Amino acid sequence: MNVGSGVSGGGFAAGVQGMQRGQQIATEAATQIASFADVSGTGGASPQQTTSATNSSQASAAASSAPQLSGVVEPLLKLDTAQNVFDASAKVVSMSSQSIGTLLDITA
Repeated sequence: MNVGSGVSGGGFAAGVQGMQRGQQIATEAATQIASFADVSGTGGASPQQTTSATNSSQASAAASSAPQLSGVVEPLLKLDTAQNVFDASAKVVSMSSQSIGTLLDITA
């Protein structure tokens, strides 16, 4: 009996493929978010280190980081999308598994 070619098996494979795609999207988004942190100039500095700057440098940093802050929104949205893709695909895998289990119970 070739379960992989059936409707449930195809759903299982599609679900796993969707989960892999969701993970790939999440990894790409996380990389973009991490590169944003490096570009923003904090370089991983602690909040105490970054607040010790003078008022004039803080004002210029705030003005220059405003466009950069909007650049991090897209990767954050991609990360949220990746979570939704992964969750939906996991439900497909779960339902496929339940369907296969039901078929095995019926034929047994």
